Amino acid sequence: MRPRILYPLVAALSLSLPLLAQAQKAALPVPLDKPLNQLTWTATHNAFAYSTPIARNQDNDIRTQLNDGVGALMLDLWEHEGRVYLCHTACTSLINTRIRTLAEVLNADILPHLRNHPNTILTLFLEDYVSPDKVQAELNAVSGLAGMTFDPSQWPDSREWPTVAQLVDKGQRLLIFTGSPSIAGDYNVPGGKATFMFGQDGTVENYWSLGDTIFQHDWSCRSRWDYIPLDAKHVDFRGKSWPPLFVMNQFHGLSQTLHARSDNNLSNLWMRVEDQCRAASGKTPNFIAVDFYHQGDALEYAATLNHGGIVLWEGKNATEDAVCAIPYTGDPLRFSFKDSNAPIKGCENDEASSATLLNLKAGSTFTVFDSPNESRQDDWTTVLVKRDIVRVDIGSFEQNVDNADIRVTHHRYNGLDSKVSFISLATGEAALAVPPGK
Repeated sequence: MRPRILYPLVAALSLSLPLLAQAQKAALPVPLDKPLNQLTWTATHNAFAYSTPIARNQDNDIRTQLNDGVGALMLDLWEHEGRVYLCHTACTSLINTRIRTLAEVLNADILPHLRNHPNTILTLFLEDYVSPDKVQAELNAVSGLAGMTFDPSQWPDSREWPTVAQLVDKGQRLLIFTGSPSIAGDYNVPGGKATFMFGQDGTVENYWSLGDTIFQHDWSCRSRWDYIPLDAKHVDFRGKSWPPLFVMNQFHGLSQTLHARSDNNLSNLWMRVEDQCRAASGKTPNFIAVDFYHQGDALEYAATLNHGGIVLWEGKNATEDAVCAIPYTGDPLRFSFKDSNAPIKGCENDEASSATLLNLKAGSTFTVFDSPNESRQDDWTTVLVKRDIVRVDIGSFEQNVDNADIRVTHHRYNGLDSKVSFISLATGEAALAVPPGK
């Protein structure tokens, strides 16, 4: 069993030096046909704070974060030597060993990423300590921003935000939310304009900290602003009935990279979302903001919420710790839990006993095996989703179930629960047929 609070004393005593990030597989894009308010992205808190040896919040640079599948960046803006810089606390603080201007980050990282990934939507959350004039001067040095930013006034009213496909078609693939109403508005940029939205007009947000230190964990989910409830029904954009986007903060005041394995652990993310924040907000978070995103399971969890998928559990009946979250796109996927957890991080060998199926379509199928080589000479269990489902729990892999939602067929040898070593995902009942020689 993996403890929910991992190594607090070791994490506190270890130096916060850059670690070699776990290798990420190709990022899984979000579905194009869903509106923004039905999607979830991993957001990196203080995304720019990766180069300092102390008070760091990320281990990878912004370009790597984006390539790994991070969908939102939280950036602090400060005025320094007449420019707008991304700094931690203040640009004069000794913890800033390398600082970059907003224009440099936009020109070198953000806009190239959007050009290279034409179906990608990216969101910036700006905590700003700057004047509008300085922002305007900085944006004068940015090429290619015109027409790229989301402008609520250019969209018709509806009950939901535009879909990703609609934003792609219109070219408005960069959402910029600012923490200050004085910074919100339109800016002239080469070739057109850029729009900054006031964050409290379009989002709700839980309190920003789990605790000042890694020894404190306030898992409750209360609004960061008393006057904006988490379950607010509508944005404050003129003439719009969209639901506010929900930013769920999941980090400490003073974070530590090893401890982030606990904060970003799937069990804690699931508990925070399902037991706390969904009850308080009435919705799934649209952004899960974390420190040291490569630690833990934030990317896989967000992808599973977006595409539907499977959450494996150590205990029967979806209890004890969550083992891993496996997004389900409908494309065939087969992997052994003994092979470096590729291509899904976190799937520990010989731990899973039950599963939760989330937002799966009729015809979705998967098979779990005791054998790490997918052999049918040991225990294996097949699951067929018979109709579209929102959530169904499979209490044990050692059972046979046939109801309106699913069919579970167990092939017994000496038991499968807590012994799963391989999984195969496919589509259609034919995929469950036993191939010759197996």
